[in-house]
Amino acid sequence: MLKTIIDILKVPDIRKKILFTLVLIIIYRIGIYIPVPGVDIAAVLSDMNLGGGNPFSDLLGLFTGGGLKNISVFSLGIMPYITTSIIMQLLTSVIPSLDAMMKEGPEGRKKFHQYSRMGTILVTIVQGFITAQGLIASNAAQAQKFILIDNFSFLLIFTLTMVAGTLVLMWIGEQITERGIGNGISIIIMAGIIARLPAAIYNLATTSQDTINILIVIALFAVVIGVVVFEESALRNIPIQNVKRMVGTGSSQGQVSFLPFKVNPTGVIPIIFASAILTFPAQISQWVGQGNYEETKQIEVASPGYNSLEGYGAGLSVTNVIKESGARVIVLHFADFRTEKGKDVLYIYDKTMKSPQQLTGIATDKTISVTGDEAYLVFKTDGQGSDFGWKIDSIVVHGVSGITKFFSDVAYSLLPGKVWYSIVYFLMIIFFAYFYTEIQLNPHEIAENLRKKGEFIPGIRPGEKTEQYISHVLSRITLPGSLFLGVIALMPTFVVYRLEIAQSMAYLMGGTSLLIMVGVALDFLKQLESHMMMHHLDGFLHHKKVQKSK
Repeated sequence: MLKTIIDILKVPDIRKKILFTLVLIIIYRIGIYIPVPGVDIAAVLSDMNLGGGNPFSDLLGLFTGGGLKNISVFSLGIMPYITTSIIMQLLTSVIPSLDAMMKEGPEGRKKFHQYSRMGTILVTIVQGFITAQGLIASNAAQAQKFILIDNFSFLLIFTLTMVAGTLVLMWIGEQITERGIGNGISIIIMAGIIARLPAAIYNLATTSQDTINILIVIALFAVVIGVVVFEESALRNIPIQNVKRMVGTGSSQGQVSFLPFKVNPTGVIPIIFASAILTFPAQISQWVGQGNYEETKQIEVASPGYNSLEGYGAGLSVTNVIKESGARVIVLHFADFRTEKGKDVLYIYDKTMKSPQQLTGIATDKTISVTGDEAYLVFKTDGQGSDFGWKIDSIVVHGVSGITKFFSDVAYSLLPGKVWYSIVYFLMIIFFAYFYTEIQLNPHEIAENLRKKGEFIPGIRPGEKTEQYISHVLSRITLPGSLFLGVIALMPTFVVYRLEIAQSMAYLMGGTSLLIMVGVALDFLKQLESHMMMHHLDGFLHHKKVQKSK
């Protein structure tokens, strides 16, 4: 391995491509921390929960790379580009002129990419507007405002900044593809996922998790990587013969070669497309923001024996539930909070009962936001206090109603761990696996190319019969391949949620992120391998030297 790396660095061409790719990735990651004009980044990091604990932002983070958490110039990441790619690919199957354009050679593909770029700008404007509306609504619910300018100016500046940021990322992706190593857009997605891993792993290690659960998560991580590597390397070889060679050699069998098809010919594309579509409800929810109405209610919820001399009793654990039908966010206002730090802790959960917020010590005049329509307050104490206690005197309900509530409910039902998410995600992976296989490996084009080169499949007539046979083979390998992708994508997510791992960790350790990371890494290594073989070097995946021709 070390020798291979040293050999790579000795080749100027390969070294230049790797360094070029790394430099562009570094530029991308720097942009993640450059805030949009008009935003107080200190307030964002101290008060906002855009990047942790918010299920919608965790899902969007797969494509934004954490940019939304910082409200950066790359807040949308490459999400608009992925969305446009899906739309354009679907349109090619229903609009013959677009399909013909793709087959016109370099000029046709160049024109198609120009349309894709224009489409990306339009999609970015829409998604930027929706996200800005959600941020404005979030800002209204925060005690410490993070938007420093008026709403209209922020809406305009944010949307224009998103257009510029997305175009820069699209350019970075194209440059990596053309002048670096790997698929640029996929590399950007993988870089965003990897950048968020250290914080998630640290969170897993420092929170009170059962050791067995942590070991199970690590084991799952390793197993999924191994299975994906094996599946990505599996091939279905179809034997082919060449008519010209048979005639020239006078052989009745001729020289046999093979037409290789990967068991998973589409790689991680179905995963990326399905995940991108499932972010649409989350984006709509960002537009909904904190709700379409706000109501302040006076309530009285306090710890047992609040301000009394009776104390709490040893080992007391009391649960209070605050429930508001139709609430999108509940803001709890503590009029008083006096406890002994470390010995008395109030755990505040949302409806998912995962990743609680914690209050301990002295926190007078404190507000806590809970996502959803229910807040669970679990107070645990050692019973030693005499005049300690806490009291909530009011709540602010940011609620949803009508069509807004419908979209909000749909968004919540399509979050990882939910039944509808699993069903829709699984079916969409299968759909895109078949759809993209048809685009990448068109049986008619393959059969026609074989005929032109004088090649045929033994026992199969050239032309239509060959096309039907190839179509049959692709269907047979695509079905198990797509089912495999679906199961691997969902299985870790189910287990992680069952183990009650932190939500941010669940998104990163779930199958989707793992499949993307492993799939993109393998594609990167294969491209690197091809460059190494051109220079007659051993590769990472194969260790047979290519001999120089004499």
